Amino acid sequence: MIMWNGKIFVFLFILLSTIPASVRSCAPEWKPEAPLTDDMILLPAVFDNNKFGYIDPEGHVMIKPEYSEAHRFREGLAVINAGEWEFKPEYGFINRSGETVVETKYESAQDFSEGLAAVKYKGRWGFIDKNGALVVKPQYLDVMPFSEGLAAVAIGDISKNGNYGFIDRNGKYVIEPQYGAASGFHDGLAPVGEFLSHDDKLWTSYYKWGYIDKTGKMIIEQKYDKAEEFSEGLAPVGKHVRSSVRGDRYYKYGYIDTKGELVIDFKYDEADNFSEDIAGVKNDDRFFYIDKKGEVAIEIPYYWGDRFEDGYAFVTQPGPEKGWGGIIDKKGNLIYSHVIEYPKAYGP
Repeated sequence: MIMWNGKIFVFLFILLSTIPASVRSCAPEWKPEAPLTDDMILLPAVFDNNKFGYIDPEGHVMIKPEYSEAHRFREGLAVINAGEWEFKPEYGFINRSGETVVETKYESAQDFSEGLAAVKYKGRWGFIDKNGALVVKPQYLDVMPFSEGLAAVAIGDISKNGNYGFIDRNGKYVIEPQYGAASGFHDGLAPVGEFLSHDDKLWTSYYKWGYIDKTGKMIIEQKYDKAEEFSEGLAPVGKHVRSSVRGDRYYKYGYIDTKGELVIDFKYDEADNFSEDIAGVKNDDRFFYIDKKGEVAIEIPYYWGDRFEDGYAFVTQPGPEKGWGGIIDKKGNLIYSHVIEYPKAYGP
């Protein structure tokens, strides 16, 4: 897929979880800095002890920093990693009080969506409910979250056709495996890719993308070189514009509607989904947010920004030896920040 859901999280969680951040310290006997309310927004943030906890928008520490990775809360629960980020992961789920409600025993985990979450166990993906009960046993090489009642899953080599299909909540195939790549249904459509080739040198596969409905009928033909899920009626799609001498491919991205009509022209080097009526895009190393007319909505001086949720987004700015990350509101105001010193294994 194109990218970007979670891109900022990958940057922050890989780099930040191994290096101290000069933001604040944690008291030996820790307790929340404010009363937890039902409507309080909780945001993951990294602390001086190299661990992630959660803050509210005012900066109060609400959940103790003790995780090597932490996601946003979705459907009342959040993915956390209680082990080492990559070398000995222990993924599970906590509630808004910071209590572990799904045991930290998985190799990886995705956010809850429609009451189910994907978890990886012994190299295969399956789905659990909010009590941690296994609903669909681990058997897939790749999965996407449930959306509109279905989940895209891969049963074999994910760089070939015939491996991605769609299952229901009982693990039964509704659309049989037949695609080289696929993602989730939104606005009644899901992107599916026809596998074209694989570049072993660049570790990259190439596809032609289109969109199907829930019967498997192709609604928007497979003519795009990149395609993302629909969100708020629009989807980012890309076309190949040039290649480097080494073979790297460069794309321009625009946005289509559910009829396949081009709404925003192919003019961005990178593009994310719309969320809360704006989307992050990039041109010539300049990142900004646009509205659904393609007009600039928020200008920020950062390398990249995540999608807005509950009025907040994560942003990051790499540097030659140190980087910087933080959280902004929809006016572009910084509400939280920290310094990133790159470990050698992950540095630019």
